Amino acid sequence: MRSDFSGESQQGLYPTLSQTVLPQPPPDFPKPEQSIMNIRAGADSSLYQTCMTLRSRLATVPGFEGHIAEMDEEEAEAEDSIDPVTLMWNSLRRGYPLMTIYNALRPAKLLDVDSSKVKEKDLGKAATFKFLQACMSDLKFEASQCFLITDLYGENTTGFVKVSLICSKVCPSNDDTPFDCVVFGGE
Repeated sequence: MRSDFSGESQQGLYPTLSQTVLPQPPPDFPKPEQSIMNIRAGADSSLYQTCMTLRSRLATVPGFEGHIAEMDEEEAEAEDSIDPVTLMWNSLRRGYPLMTIYNALRPAKLLDVDSSKVKEKDLGKAATFKFLQACMSDLKFEASQCFLITDLYGENTTGFVKVSLICSKVCPSNDDTPFDCVVFGGE
């Protein structure tokens, strides 16, 4: 008796891979070479080192002093030592530090969240949304380059890597463009 599941009876029913036409990804789909998973790790590319570098760069951002003070206070109040990644993650989750970074670029319209229209528990996410929206509309970042709100508010470090990379991209390094320059043509 011949089985219906033998190779002979199935031959020709399904196309081979060479016969299959695969759909093309959309133009803004991340390219493999752009993926954070394809970046070779080095001594200076760890998330720890990225957060340390980002913190020192953010210390030069006008108006960011208060956020640095909050991080220092959180570290001082902790019973156990808190690593720089956790401090940076907790700080950026407040949302307002992201708006401070963006507003330091002196855009024509400063980012702001109307606290009378947003529930207190959602203020951080609303501020984060405004930051991402401005990155895409004003700084012309592609959506695929930006992080998702869940990357910041989730617990996955891969998502937070994207957050820290976008913050680093928006925040010029000390030897690039200093924050006392006029980026958007303001004053």
